[in-house]
Amino acid sequence: MEPANERIPTARAACAAGVRSGREKGVQLWASLRGEACANLALGESRTGVAMSADSVLLWISMSKPVMGVAFGQLIERGLVDLDDRVAKHLPEFARGGKDDITLRHLLTHTAGFRAAWREWIAPPFDEVVATICAAPQEEGWKPGASCGYNVAAAWYVLGAVLQRVDGRDYASYARQEVFEPLRMDDCSIALSPERFRAYGERVGVMPFLENGEWKDDPSWGTEAGCAVVRPGGNGHGPMRQLARLFEMFLGEGTLDGRQVLRPETVALISQRHTKGLFDQTFGGIYDRGLGVVLDSGQYEKGSRWFGPHASPGSFGHQGFFSSVSFCDPEADLAVALVFHGVRADPEHDRRVDAVLGALYVDLGLA
Repeated sequence: MEPANERIPTARAACAAGVRSGREKGVQLWASLRGEACANLALGESRTGVAMSADSVLLWISMSKPVMGVAFGQLIERGLVDLDDRVAKHLPEFARGGKDDITLRHLLTHTAGFRAAWREWIAPPFDEVVATICAAPQEEGWKPGASCGYNVAAAWYVLGAVLQRVDGRDYASYARQEVFEPLRMDDCSIALSPERFRAYGERVGVMPFLENGEWKDDPSWGTEAGCAVVRPGGNGHGPMRQLARLFEMFLGEGTLDGRQVLRPETVALISQRHTKGLFDQTFGGIYDRGLGVVLDSGQYEKGSRWFGPHASPGSFGHQGFFSSVSFCDPEADLAVALVFHGVRADPEHDRRVDAVLGALYVDLGLA
């Protein structure tokens, strides 16, 4: 057994039981407490017939969104943007369709609207997607900053386009050079180039869906074409032990292993409650949001609790489409990245998250 896993017998048993029963295809879990590894699990399969390992390169889906928060924190530090800049200041064509008053803050906090402007996974070139979104109308009756609704993809394409206008690099290159490389997240990327995809071979996982009680592969995910799409809000890839380094950096107030990625005040800005108590028209619940992250919102209702039953109110991070969650809990000095390698949009997903994260806190003496 991996030495770190000796500290989490109950959490490990919960993960193993899910794989053994067929409720899960696989699980990858990493956690660190006060800077030391306390969980490093890899169970089941990463793709049919291939054993999950700690080095399996897995799809993050919406756990990709905090990376954008970090990127815009850096742009703010460099004086290239301000949170309350109108998007059209940097991307004039975006103003069409009644979207002129939308700001960068609105994009990063899911209060911008135009949610249906783009949702497809397999996409034409990035610039064509952005042009389609810019031409799309605002939602009728939407009040930016006051109305709230999770924006799956469209807002994040626009943020990627703004970043490219002000910095000059495409978003995938920027994320690699300014976030992943400094944090030694060497196997992490927003989109996998065909060259990297081929080099990784069977290390690349294929996330399945549960459909009518059977696990089935999605034709868009885990393929060379699907992995190559630069979808800023959803096509991040990498092992959980490396994704967790992003949250270890947050716990270090912007610095990890002597490398500074953000200033402490920028970490505070990202993790601030920029929205409080707003009803999310997409999810049908209430979630408080920072910049690219969700803050613990269990005070509103159980369904708004993303980080398990014992996370402290200052915890923040993100989930990935009915499959995964990554976050940090500053009060406990805990960073966690967890993926159940299988999307199941049923009550069992919430139960499995609560079971594993609840057990993790108990095992570590945090609850």
